[in-house]
Amino acid sequence: MSGLSSVPGSFAEARPWLLPRVYGAAQASIEYLELVSSKAESGYPALQPVTRDLQLGVSVGLESGYAKVSAATLSQWGVTLEQALDGAVKNSLDRELDLALLAEGTFLINDEKYAAVWRHPVLAESLPIAGAPIVLAATASMTVVCGADSPDGLLVMAATVEQILRSGVRVESITPQRWDGNSWTAVEWPVEVVRNGTAGVISRLFAAGLYSRQRPALAGVYKGQGHDVYVADYQLVKNPEGQMLSIASWTEGAWIALPIVDEIVLIRPGGETVGVAWDRAQAVFGSLLKPATTNPERYVTQGFPTRDQVRQALG
Repeated sequence: MSGLSSVPGSFAEARPWLLPRVYGAAQASIEYLELVSSKAESGYPALQPVTRDLQLGVSVGLESGYAKVSAATLSQWGVTLEQALDGAVKNSLDRELDLALLAEGTFLINDEKYAAVWRHPVLAESLPIAGAPIVLAATASMTVVCGADSPDGLLVMAATVEQILRSGVRVESITPQRWDGNSWTAVEWPVEVVRNGTAGVISRLFAAGLYSRQRPALAGVYKGQGHDVYVADYQLVKNPEGQMLSIASWTEGAWIALPIVDEIVLIRPGGETVGVAWDRAQAVFGSLLKPATTNPERYVTQGFPTRDQVRQALG
């Protein structure tokens, strides 16, 4: 479908061009920050929760791409989000999908309209998979599906998600969801994925993408509020054993919004540095870290740990 030239003024005109759009909860939260920073909150898409970390919205196909449908647009059309979603899902059914077979019983669907699966699970159940469908909304257009009884399905899914993350595109979720016939339930990665380090790599790469996107938006919000808070980078490094770790710097004398990382690098005047594990920092001088109530969460520094506190955290 070629799309319209602009967002239509009526639901009747928009109805044939609607498609569902999946959002990760953290990505949606960052999107709101971006809009707040640019004073354009009215453009925030209308969203309905699907799982703990997934939400569903509606987009309208235009010649230039897809426009997100906001609450203001729905109000203008005189319809609810539920009605718009019903129309969007119906538009997505019974259409040929771009399916790629990754392994026996495991598929990559590269098609934005497949987001309809979150309201119409038969789209996954009808695939040649073994057992209950397990679905992962990697990006707005890329979805990975396997069966719960497939011996290698989740292994292939994990490898695919890691590859997508490394490509640098926006990833909505890294949590597989299983359809039990009534609801979606989060699925943990198999022991093999945890033991070989892939689960940790996936988690850190996903966090890196989220924090990188969040950083300028949050900095803009703080600036607009008149707060002199530095929004720290979430950095990925490798330890001597070659394992991926995340770090962030906390400089004495500055107000800093720290991401949750494996290790905080404390920096004193003159360049003296020391690394402290995040959990130890929370245990010993957590009173100096105030939640920023963002998603992903950050902590705003309230002073700087003493040398005795640092020694205790390292002990």
